Amino acid sequence: MRTTPASYLVNKTHLKQKALTLRIPQHVHDALNATRERADSAGFVFDIQAVVVEALERAVAKVIGELGAVEQGEPLEVKVVVPRRKGRAGKGVEGVKQAD
Repeated sequence: MRTTPASYLVNKTHLKQKALTLRIPQHVHDALNATRERADSAGFVFDIQAVVVEALERAVAKVIGELGAVEQGEPLEVKVVVPRRKGRAGKGVEGVKQAD
């Protein structure tokens, strides 16, 4: 796995971009666009690719561990996961108004 960068802000000259199609909730899309605009104004690019890759690496590692446990005969605790609509403490994503 890759190491975690100190920041998700990267100089524009150091970022190679490729297209990624992903369905996300509207409030997350709005927050990403607002963050990209702020980063651009400051002379940076918000490296969402790094964020997504790190999250996927953690998820894959977790699933690999769970599969290993199941293969060893351990029971798998199934949890129903409901996607969060709001940010931490129910306050939503900063700077983004959400519809209720």
